[in-house]
Amino acid sequence: MKETRICIIGGGSRLWAIQFFKDLAYNKMTHGTVVLHDIDHKAAMNNVVVGEQTFRVNDSEGRFKFIAEDNLEISDTMRNYLIRAGYVVSQAFDGGDAIEQARRLSPDLILLDIMMPVADGYEVCESIRRDMNIPIIVVSAKVAEEDKIRLFELGADDYITKPFSFKEMVCRVNAQIRRYYDLNRPAANADRHFGALMISSERFEAKVNGEPLNLTAKEFKILDFLTLNQNQIFSKQKLIDAVWGIDEYIDENTVVVTIARLREKLEKAGVNNIVTIWGLGYKWQD
Repeated sequence: MKETRICIIGGGSRLWAIQFFKDLAYNKMTHGTVVLHDIDHKAAMNNVVVGEQTFRVNDSEGRFKFIAEDNLEISDTMRNYLIRAGYVVSQAFDGGDAIEQARRLSPDLILLDIMMPVADGYEVCESIRRDMNIPIIVVSAKVAEEDKIRLFELGADDYITKPFSFKEMVCRVNAQIRRYYDLNRPAANADRHFGALMISSERFEAKVNGEPLNLTAKEFKILDFLTLNQNQIFSKQKLIDAVWGIDEYIDENTVVVTIARLREKLEKAGVNNIVTIWGLGYKWQD
């Protein structure tokens, strides 16, 4: 199961929550909202405390999703279906907040309503597409052909008309994630280029403008892992499992120090792609 965060943007009272989950019971999703009262950061997001219960979170992917919807009831139902399907969901309820949060959090997918306060879906779609290459699925009661054409011209990837099947919505989200991320994942044995930076997993080397970077083995493995999974958030524990191995006991401070040293070397060469997502982990932002 992939851990994914989704943001929902729409009208009504302001609600902003990041919810972590793993195989929570369906009746909990449909009969009550699960609210996180505390997150055990020492466990690096693997153990999440909900009331008196602790849930184990699978953080194998660390993707983030965003829902923009002006109807609170619809927004909450969308959230619950997506949580049940294995996604982490965030919500916002006006277009201005949607633009600000999308720029700050760099989500992996956005579900976007059209008729919202502050800024409508047209403005939000145009603004986000200008800055980010992520899937945008429009969910709207507008059924006119001209509305659909306008959104597609602004950069939307899919259009769902209300009323709609929530199960179909989840399938469309899954399809966009596969198309954008899983099917476009670079091959591990292929050279990867990010501006002047070149990384070769096969030759175990990283160069900037043709000049080798003097990286330790662990620094290279972190760089290799993050660039193979660009724009995805990984907790410290996930990086420990991927770089040091699941059988090794490594303090999380070791990850912090190693990434700090890697960042210092990259920044001296003019590369600033490693981003810290506070409380969640790190990602390579292309």
